[in-house]
Amino acid sequence: MKNHDEGLSRAESVTTIIVNIGTIVSWIITLITAVTLIAQPQPIVIPGAFELGKPYALTFLVSILFGYIQVLRNFWNRSRFTKSETESSFASYLYASIVKFKRPFVLVGFALILIPLIQLEPVGVSGFLILAIIFGSGYLLYLRLNEPEKFRWIFDNEFSTRWLKRVRNQLHECGYVFTSDFNNLRVNEDEANWAIESYFRRYEFEQGLVLTKHFYRKIFEDHYFLELRFDHLPTRLKTKQDD
Repeated sequence: MKNHDEGLSRAESVTTIIVNIGTIVSWIITLITAVTLIAQPQPIVIPGAFELGKPYALTFLVSILFGYIQVLRNFWNRSRFTKSETESSFASYLYASIVKFKRPFVLVGFALILIPLIQLEPVGVSGFLILAIIFGSGYLLYLRLNEPEKFRWIFDNEFSTRWLKRVRNQLHECGYVFTSDFNNLRVNEDEANWAIESYFRRYEFEQGLVLTKHFYRKIFEDHYFLELRFDHLPTRLKTKQDD
């Protein structure tokens, strides 16, 4: 049975590699096609159909850009289950790849798409990029200055990785993780709850986890207390709350 599972795992890995290579080749061919359309001195006309001119090339390149973002998202999503150091959110993945220059190939991919776009529509695309950079930088600066906790949760991969390890250690030592388990760290319950929920979203099916929430009201504010456990263990939430 073990050999059978190993064979299936090997076959799945080979299939994934082949699909990834095919995806890369298809994107290269698509990009070359788009650049070829842009380089034509006269629009290509399909008799009885439509003209492959500037609007078509612009739409084509924009679709490639959105498709590339989706490919990156799929790559990040798969990496979460195969690499322990992968960012916990797609926003953090893009931030580390582009702003921190952790993965130059991601930036190169955007450049290969954006350069033809700028050549095709220099004023519009350049203006859009400038506005995107201004608003994006402003948003990051606002979060860093006014909501540093939220900034760390979304963009600081070292911070989230450290929290995931804390939750994992507690879970594998006791079989349970509660919000109150991290009171000794002098962190607020929102941060502890965020870490527990992040771990659950990442490893729910892989480790067979169950997340239970208990809502309560304290000083006219709504709070919630979390219990994370393996699915073969009974809940202890009521007992824990009574304690």
